Amino acid sequence: MSRLTPDELARFRAGDEAIFRRVVDAFSPRLLAFLRPFASDLDEAHDLLQDMWHRAFDKRRTFSGSGTLLGWLYAISRSTGLAAGEKRSVRDRVAVEHTYHTGAPPANPDVATERAELRKSLGEALIELPEREREVVILRMIEQRSTRETAAALDCAEGTVKAALHHALKKLQSSMEAWVP
Repeated sequence: MSRLTPDELARFRAGDEAIFRRVVDAFSPRLLAFLRPFASDLDEAHDLLQDMWHRAFDKRRTFSGSGTLLGWLYAISRSTGLAAGEKRSVRDRVAVEHTYHTGAPPANPDVATERAELRKSLGEALIELPEREREVVILRMIEQRSTRETAAALDCAEGTVKAALHHALKKLQSSMEAWVP
């Protein structure tokens, strides 16, 4: 549902509840993952998502339909996340346990502590990236989007996505050198 038909676009812009609900249902999981690094926990990420949907509804008349709906929603999500960051330091809010957590917690408390520290370091390194690079990493590496989908979502060229990912991964590698044996 990345593009709306002309009829759906007119209904969306008019505030049709059914079409807006379809859009919310279709894109909430992706947008929640996108907003997660801006929040200190999953509950706060859900709050940001709710705020983003309010903004999207308020701005629905501004969506022309010329780009992808997902790209438009990512732009609103980005501004929502950045606005939340203005209220307090992003570094103080970063916790990516839910985004990067895999499997059950280890039985050994030392291993659990080390994993938590690694997740925190990775989250901090991710937040330190320039905005475009961070968005590319989230879309390409976390959401597993293609280069084409990422370019469409960020309204840029595929080459820009590739270059941003290359630079971001080099910076992340440098930031995470302390964790490499």
